[in-house]
Amino acid sequence: MKRKRRRDRCLQCNKPIDPEGLRQCDPCRARISLFSKDRAAYLATRVPRGPLADVPPGLRVSWIPRSLNRKLGGIPACIVTPTTCPPSCGFYGQGCYAEFGPMIRHWRRAAEEGLEWPAFLAKVRALPAGRLWRYAIAGDLPGVGEELDGQRLAELIGASFGKRGFAFTHKRPGPFVSAVLAAAAPSGFVVNLSADSLEQADELAAGGLPVAVVVPSDHPQRSRTPEGRHVVVCPAQTHDLDCARCGLCAVAGRKAVVGFRAHGQFAGEISKRMLPVVP
Repeated sequence: MKRKRRRDRCLQCNKPIDPEGLRQCDPCRARISLFSKDRAAYLATRVPRGPLADVPPGLRVSWIPRSLNRKLGGIPACIVTPTTCPPSCGFYGQGCYAEFGPMIRHWRRAAEEGLEWPAFLAKVRALPAGRLWRYAIAGDLPGVGEELDGQRLAELIGASFGKRGFAFTHKRPGPFVSAVLAAAAPSGFVVNLSADSLEQADELAAGGLPVAVVVPSDHPQRSRTPEGRHVVVCPAQTHDLDCARCGLCAVAGRKAVVGFRAHGQFAGEISKRMLPVVP
């Protein structure tokens, strides 16, 4: 059954508005108008304080039993409160796809109405053995900002035992946590370290964990990092092959770096930040 859209909420920030024919609140309408006229001026209005800085504190998760995202292909997924995002992320408040359009409403709703951590873990445990699922379409591993909450991470790994969970993180785990993640990956939860450039992908891959990297929107299907590692662009962007049929990011021992072409409203700006492609 199709969910009826809430008419009393801004489509952009999900804050209450006058429902009489409006789609955005006044501040959001002003920013969207500026975006369409002057990109540089629009960027200047964005304070790099991170996504949804006004959401309530605490760790909450929206559970999605069957994702309607075309790229995911119907697998279970979740959205984690934005307070988990580390400021070291190159897109923190500077072009993250989750900060715009319908996604930001879902992200805010996760922070305000999502499940408490124990209830979320119960959903994960209830998944059938071998089930592919995605952690954090938006958000990051448990822990505020750069902090990584080791206890909750261990609980998450345990809940996904026997499943095929996968996640991406801009947090930088220390040697001990990295070893734990590497050991736990074959058991049911694979964490991909997220890089903001091909050069950074080489640095992260040296630690032994699988790596994903953002690449320009026109990046070729296959390429190499500066140190010669293979980069394969996400099949959902090259072959219309969704996660349910691919599962590459859930392969713990893969050698290739998975590239994600820049997309969304800031695809052009993000593409300019990327390093040149190495043939």
